[in-house]
Amino acid sequence: MEIENKFLFRVTGKPLHLFGGDVLAWERFIWVKENLPKSKNKKLLDVGCGKGSFSMYASGKGYSSLGLTWDKKDCDEAVTSAKKLNLKKCEFEQQDVRYLDGRTDLFNKFDVVLCTENIEHILDDKKLMNSMYSCLKKGGIFLKRSA
Repeated sequence: MEIENKFLFRVTGKPLHLFGGDVLAWERFIWVKENLPKSKNKKLLDVGCGKGSFSMYASGKGYSSLGLTWDKKDCDEAVTSAKKLNLKKCEFEQQDVRYLDGRTDLFNKFDVVLCTENIEHILDDKKLMNSMYSCLKKGGIFLKRSA
């Protein structure tokens, strides 16, 4: 793991732990980097953000980002990492996305909704898809990548 950590740090300037220790997250990071639209004060919702690496990346690129993860430990680590990186427009909340439909405060708020490697873990994926689309502003962009 140490070799991958040094390589990723040289390439991205970020240590591997920001990718949750998941070397395969590198592929997803490249995909996000290639597909995330440029931003000037746009809002991004990262559904199923894990430890928040993509939310932090988006925040570093000008987005106000909100990452949602079901895991309190991951949420706490993401908050700590964002603070260490001085990302003031990057927030995280513990949220079971199976119940995203109950978060009407998030509806019609985001220019981009990002979901990577999450939908395949949800039994009622149609409900989650509808909920994520509800979070988009008119003309917003939905970025989804699954295994």
